[in-house]
Amino acid sequence: MAETILRHVALAFAISVALFASGVLIGYSFNAVKIDATTRQISDMRSDVENIQLEFMYLDSMGMRHACPVLEQESARLVKKLDSFGEVLTNYEEANDFGSNFRELKDTYHFLQLRTWLLQERMKSECDNDIVTLLYFHSKNCSACMQQGYVITYVKQNLGDRLMVFALDTGWEQPIMEAMMSDIGYASAPTLVINGKSYGALDKKELAKAVCGEYDVMPEFCAREQTG
Repeated sequence: MAETILRHVALAFAISVALFASGVLIGYSFNAVKIDATTRQISDMRSDVENIQLEFMYLDSMGMRHACPVLEQESARLVKKLDSFGEVLTNYEEANDFGSNFRELKDTYHFLQLRTWLLQERMKSECDNDIVTLLYFHSKNCSACMQQGYVITYVKQNLGDRLMVFALDTGWEQPIMEAMMSDIGYASAPTLVINGKSYGALDKKELAKAVCGEYDVMPEFCAREQTG
């Protein structure tokens, strides 16, 4: 009897170990698939940025005005990709899914954001497009950053492609980040830079006012905010 019980216990233990091992392998495989898919997504975005930069180089000699409509469309598409990928990275970071690969992916994402922002700034001067850019400096341990993120999302959803948002983690240890934080007089998170003007935390009305004040032609949302 005792021998039978021991066999059952041993069998149950073996099954448990097998299930655990299977779960680890499945989890590892699933994680690897996510990393591979995200890496491909970053590669696609990098190609998009490089294509736009190549168009800029070509059109410098041909005249920018001919390319502005195409560049505006391509740039808006790229920003949407960045927005989507930023949400993916945030979810993975909160779940601690990436391990050692996460830093490399996050580095690439931040570099792409800055390159896209610089493209937007140049397009604003070369193409005279009426778009506002917003750099959002946040940090992991910032108690006010979550609420600020909600506020930015609200305004962004109402302005669509007329507002380009670039979220930058102040914990990103790169010389370019240190230079930018020094240039804007960064003191603490959250810090917003709207068309080159620095602000601290803003509520919905304050952010809408700051952004809307930068447009040459006021969007419908801004008109509603002013009369509301």
